[in-house]
Amino acid sequence: MPEAIQLASKTNTNIALLYIDGDNFKEVNDQFGHDMGDHFLKHFAENLEQSVLQQYKIYRFGGDEFVIVIDQINDYMDEKSVMLETIIQSIQYTFKKGWMIDTIHFSPTISIGVSIFPHDGHTVNELLINADVALYEAKKLGKNNFVYSSAVHP
Repeated sequence: MPEAIQLASKTNTNIALLYIDGDNFKEVNDQFGHDMGDHFLKHFAENLEQSVLQQYKIYRFGGDEFVIVIDQINDYMDEKSVMLETIIQSIQYTFKKGWMIDTIHFSPTISIGVSIFPHDGHTVNELLINADVALYEAKKLGKNNFVYSSAVHP
């Protein structure tokens, strides 16, 4: 991420940080057990990779929280990006289709907080904090949503 920030500063482009949290993951563990929860997380990560065509870096941040770093955002205007929203819709569609583990079909929803470099921060920590705040705002809206950090901190 520091290298991506340095490159974006030189090329005058934006970087998006998508902070993703699975909605209701605790219920998977509670209902089906931790072994199933582990399999679920493996499928969760694989589906994230598949939904972005393995073009972007994905990091597991803890539990069912993941961060995707999307560089070369050239269309961020008026606090929105068509490119980012297309990627988010792809992720949501992939999760809506879901997956099978044993005989159980899962189609989880996800909430996403979006922060943009340099608008929402100049360091990785600032971007993570702002994306996290946006993520919880997305959850307040009823899950399976996304919120830009700029909507929370205008």
